[in-house]
Amino acid sequence: MQPVLALALLHAVVVGHVDGGTWSDAPTEARLDQKAELAAVVVTDRGVVLAPDGVEKLVLAGHVVRKLQRLDATTIRWSR
Repeated sequence: MQPVLALALLHAVVVGHVDGGTWSDAPTEARLDQKAELAAVVVTDRGVVLAPDGVEKLVLAGHVVRKLQRLDATTIRWSR
């Protein structure tokens, strides 16, 4: 069993990439012959960004995210 780490979720961000490029919150533009994908990531109070499988390299607001962890939706609990 993994230890439970409490993180406050600050906000969610929609990110995208084209043809396996770096994921980013910049506008995602692709030609018809390219594959574009979108995903949602969550920014936490500790500077950790939680991202789903497949998001390995991420740039937010022009900065490379160094604290990237897998988003496991089954372990997130929302509270007020």
